[in-house]
Amino acid sequence: MKKLNSKNRLDSESTLSQMTAGEQSFKLHVNHLLNKIQAPVYRQLTVEALKQLQTIFRENLSLHIDDTLLTDTIISHAVRISWLQSHPENKQNYEECVTLAWQAFIDYHPTKVANGILDALIHLLNNN
Repeated sequence: MKKLNSKNRLDSESTLSQMTAGEQSFKLHVNHLLNKIQAPVYRQLTVEALKQLQTIFRENLSLHIDDTLLTDTIISHAVRISWLQSHPENKQNYEECVTLAWQAFIDYHPTKVANGILDALIHLLNNN
C-alpha cells in the first residue's frame, strides 16, 4: 500500500536523531512529502492536520503515542465525526453521505477543521 510506504513517512525517531529544531533540511523533507499529495485540497487538509497535531503535542508534553499516526486515518475520522455531529440522522447511512461530508469538511473554517482533528485524535486514542 503506497500510503504506508516507509518513504512516505515522517519517522520521528530517525528524523529527530538526524535534524535539529528549525533545520532547513527538516522543512525540505516535510515539503517533499507534502508535495507527493497530488490533490491541493487534500494537501491543505494534511497541513491543517499536522498543525493541529503539533499544537496538541506542544500543549500536552506528557502525551506519548507509541504507534504510527496516519494523517489519512485522522482526517477521515475527523470528516466522519464532524459530519455526524452536524447530521446525527445520518449515523446509520453515513456511507451514502461520504462525498457530502468531505465537501463540507473541506469548506469548514480552519478552526472547525482543527477541532475535527482534535475530536478524531481523541476518538482514536480512546478506541485503541
